[in-house]
Amino acid sequence: IGVCTHRPMTRSAAVPGDVVALVGSVGASEAGLRILRDSVEAHDQVRSVLLNAHRRPTPRLVEGKILAEAGILCALDVSDGLVDDLAKLCHASGVAAKLDVSAIPILHEIREVFADGYLDCVLAGGEDYALLCTSPPTIMTKVLELLSDGSTTVIGTVIRGEPGQVLIVDDKDHEITPRARGWDHFKKT
Repeated sequence: IGVCTHRPMTRSAAVPGDVVALVGSVGASEAGLRILRDSVEAHDQVRSVLLNAHRRPTPRLVEGKILAEAGILCALDVSDGLVDDLAKLCHASGVAAKLDVSAIPILHEIREVFADGYLDCVLAGGEDYALLCTSPPTIMTKVLELLSDGSTTVIGTVIRGEPGQVLIVDDKDHEITPRARGWDHFKKT
C-alpha cells in the first residue's frame, strides 16, 4: 500500500540524551470537544478556532517528511494525549522522559476558555495530529532550521529511568502531577 523511501521512524529509537520535540500544538481538539460536549461558552472567534481544531485537524504530512529526511528515527503522532503518547514512545524505547510544561506551545484560545483546566487539555487531549519526536540535539538543530516557521518546539529530554515514565516539570523544575490522563483504548467506559 506504500513505499518507505527513508529509514522508518519508529517509537523504539529514543535514547537518553535525545531531546523531545513537538511539531504543532496540542490541546485545541480537546478544548473543542469540551465546548461541544459540555456546552461551554466562548466568544465566536475563539469557539470557531477550537471547534475547527476538533472537527478538522490538519495532519502534519509535510513536516513528517522533513523529519524523516533530516534523520529523525523516533516519532509518533499525538492521538491519545501528549503525556500518554510520550509514555508509549518511552516504553517502546526502554527509556523515560522529562517534559517541561513551560516549553509546550499553548494556544491562547485554550487558556481563555479553560483558565483553570487548560493544562489538562494540553497534557491529556488527543486528536490534534501533532507529531512528537526525539533525536540527538545536533539533528534537532537541523530540524528547527528546516521547520523555521515556529511549528516545532523542544519540550523535553529523554532520560534513563523506568521505561515509559514521564516526569512533568514546570519552569522551576518542580514536578507536576496532571489531573487528567490520555485516552486508554482498553478502559471500559
